[in-house]
Amino acid sequence: MLLLLLACGEDDPTQDAECPEDTAVDQVNTAPGAPELAILPADPSAEGYLHCLVTTPSSDPDQDAVSYSFSWEREGSDAGIDLPVVAPAQMTAGETWVCTATPWDGQETGATASAQVTLPVSEDNQPPSGHAVSVLPERPTFSQDLTCLVTQEATDPEDDPIAYGYRWSVDGGDAGVAGPVVESDLLGPDQQWACTVTATDGADGEAVSDVVDILKEPCHAIGLQSTTDLAEAPADGLDLGFFDFTLELWIRSNDLFDPEGQAGVLDTADGSKGAYLCTWLEGDLSCGTRYSDQSSYDLWLSAKDLDDGQWHHVALVFKSAGGARGFGTLFVDGVKVTDGVEGYSSGSDAGLVAVGASEELPAAPVDIGPVRLSDTRRYSGDFEPQLDWAVDSNSVLQWLTTAGLGGSVTDEAGDDNDLVPVSGISAVGICD
Repeated sequence: MLLLLLACGEDDPTQDAECPEDTAVDQVNTAPGAPELAILPADPSAEGYLHCLVTTPSSDPDQDAVSYSFSWEREGSDAGIDLPVVAPAQMTAGETWVCTATPWDGQETGATASAQVTLPVSEDNQPPSGHAVSVLPERPTFSQDLTCLVTQEATDPEDDPIAYGYRWSVDGGDAGVAGPVVESDLLGPDQQWACTVTATDGADGEAVSDVVDILKEPCHAIGLQSTTDLAEAPADGLDLGFFDFTLELWIRSNDLFDPEGQAGVLDTADGSKGAYLCTWLEGDLSCGTRYSDQSSYDLWLSAKDLDDGQWHHVALVFKSAGGARGFGTLFVDGVKVTDGVEGYSSGSDAGLVAVGASEELPAAPVDIGPVRLSDTRRYSGDFEPQLDWAVDSNSVLQWLTTAGLGGSVTDEAGDDNDLVPVSGISAVGICD
């Protein structure tokens, strides 16, 4: 610190006031300059200590005593070390370490200085291998983060410390993401993401990858947001007799309310006809057919544990075996969960005419995307679910594929079975 002393009135000869002999006019501190550093030993290894030494101290114009604070970076990231020494247990061969020293004269910090060293890898080194990785979730939508997990650790022949490097690609090109997580704002529908994890002990070892496909989400969907939510449609042209059919829908739990017991998803509005229907019970979706006198279910198949907040495609396929008898298969996300279950179709008075609450059941806490009833078996083996169904000669009823909720939900199959809100029902599709 520099103390400036001037004689009183020295700069103003006309000043007549009496002054002390000496007067302190100003106090100015000058920050210290940058030191010079070295990391020792000059030929480091991952088995020894690293020492960050000030080889040339900072100069301080005010002759103040100068002290130093230290920080370290490992591979470009803060190592969390504030001492001038790094222990072997914190290092891996092949890493680059940077030491930074900051001078302090008691009042101000001065210019910093840095030194860098790369730890060599032995020519006889055998790199690690044998690890396994997985990208989660397994069926992601573009509203979820991706996480790359090392599910089985690599092993190193020399028992060297192992680190992992992450590299992501999207649709075959570099995604510019390093680290185990990809945030959802980088994702898009129908993309394919791959995570490659390289095990290293200073020298890169085996690289292992896992790939996931980003699912589309329904562009149009409606939400049941209370137990009384209900929408109704006519049943014109839904007479399928005792023949093959496919009932399919996209569904997502929303957890906005908690009905007690069984709750309605698709059912009849007036309670007087047979039905193709689906109900919800504590996260399980059951779909089937019911006699016209409401006395029992003809066919009833269940998909378990769908209350995960993710979109799922559920398809009930009925294969007629003559008369009303036949066999049902239930698919969830394109995979068979039940197969060859004997049952019966509902007969000529069957109708799918309501979404949500009915006379018997409250509405279920779900969002509903595209719905389709077809007079054919559209699936026999595992398949990739689609969202952009085209209306064809087998389409009996189709909602929410090309249009969402305006005043109603249009029956895209052309039979005028438009779905009209009676109570509640909200548009929740991302394109609405």
